[in-house]
Amino acid sequence: MKDMTFHWATVLYQLILITVILLFFYSLFRFVRKIIIHIDTTKKTLERLENKIDLINRKDK
Repeated sequence: MKDMTFHWATVLYQLILITVILLFFYSLFRFVRKIIIHIDTTKKTLERLENKIDLINRKDK
């Protein structure tokens, strides 16, 4: 019969590895989400600027 000893170092290593993997995916998710929000706000800002420029151009005529 094999000796079934419990290795704390292996358990600790696996827990740390799982935690690092989960943190990676969480960080990736947040990064992509912030990029999407940034792109959306940039589009809105450009539309507001375009509207203001159009308004100024109309007043000049």
